[in-house]
Amino acid sequence: MLGTEQNHRRGHFASLNIMSTSTPPPPPKGYTCWLDYAVESFDTRSAALHTIYDDVGPPDRGSMREAARAELQALRRAAQERQLAKPPYASGNLT
Repeated sequence: MLGTEQNHRRGHFASLNIMSTSTPPPPPKGYTCWLDYAVESFDTRSAALHTIYDDVGPPDRGSMREAARAELQALRRAAQERQLAKPPYASGNLT
């Protein structure tokens, strides 16, 4: 019965076509992409609240945002390095 219920839910969500557009919506004005927007607007307050009773206390919220920016930059560098490391024939271009 559980499998049937899961299949029903899966079919329901598939029918919603949440990402049915062929192109994603543009990021908000002032941002080059949605990840930049997410890093700059993520809720550091609620993230800090998870640690208020820790022995060391909550981290500085500004440093939390800087850490998120650094992680995004590291991902971008890794993606760029991976793209540069691809052999020319990997993209179908044999010339």
